Amino acid sequence: MPIDTKQMISDHLTSLLMKKNLEDITVKCLVEDCRISRQTFYYHFQDLTDVIQWKIHQRIQQSLQDSLKAASLKEAIRIFVSGAEENRKLLKKLLDSPRRAQMEGLLVQAVHSYLRELFGHRFSGSPITGADLDALLCFCSYGMTGLLLNQASQKSAADQQLLTEQLCRLLTGEMFHLIQNS
Repeated sequence: MPIDTKQMISDHLTSLLMKKNLEDITVKCLVEDCRISRQTFYYHFQDLTDVIQWKIHQRIQQSLQDSLKAASLKEAIRIFVSGAEENRKLLKKLLDSPRRAQMEGLLVQAVHSYLRELFGHRFSGSPITGADLDALLCFCSYGMTGLLLNQASQKSAADQQLLTEQLCRLLTGEMFHLIQNS
């Protein structure tokens, strides 16, 4: 039941975000929409940001599970890009709020976790460890989040295939080799 209640609260917040700006939504408004008590809300979440963080985590975990089953890195990234595009309206709403910096931070953390798991699965025999791995994950997390946020802020939908190919070339270092060889 708790996961269903959390999901229900999260779904209602998403629905409200499609109608209102984040700063116009209160816990009171959300619990009324959910038809639950404030006590029930606070049993599951600390505040609205906690709901958003939980939702992002759930989406990232689903993308990760699907990506880990993918036959190639390119397919794994395509799954991730597709998931981001499906949530484009929600991302745009979160970015248009006064909490933009906080929302970006949550997204970077989520992408970092996703990449850590994906890299660990795909490149388990890699000699890169420790501080170098942390630097790579940090660099890739911010870069990937930046590209996804840039696409989300565009008026038209992203070219998912192009974005997938670009991210793959960046994540594998292929783009850097192209620069060096020119």
